[in-house]
Amino acid sequence: TPELRGWRVSRETGEILDQIVKFVREEIPPNESFLILSDLQIIYPLAGRDSYRGIPFIWHAGIMPTPGAQAEEVRKRIVDHPPDWILTSRQAGPFPFHEIIPYLGLTGDFWSPYVLVKTWGIYGMFKRMG
Repeated sequence: TPELRGWRVSRETGEILDQIVKFVREEIPPNESFLILSDLQIIYPLAGRDSYRGIPFIWHAGIMPTPGAQAEEVRKRIVDHPPDWILTSRQAGPFPFHEIIPYLGLTGDFWSPYVLVKTWGIYGMFKRMG
């Protein structure tokens, strides 16, 4: 990605980041909503996209959004306005995706209209089909 040319990063990480940015630029229409539920918030500016409105810029389950009212507000915002696209990451443990997903209660039926359309290493892009 030209915006990061010259930055030091592992080849694998850099290539994945470049591929995701390219996908967002080429495959996600600007009028469709896009939510990043992982540690790759930098993709928004690199891909020339606005961040998802009403959502924190960083995720840390149990800390940000703060437990209680703020976490519920974020959950409600996502459930009431489901994004057209979601990027998240896999991790070890009982729930296979980023820890923020079960923390916000975005499990079960929430994912039923989403289809995994592309993966890059531990990252996956989902598209809402219904």
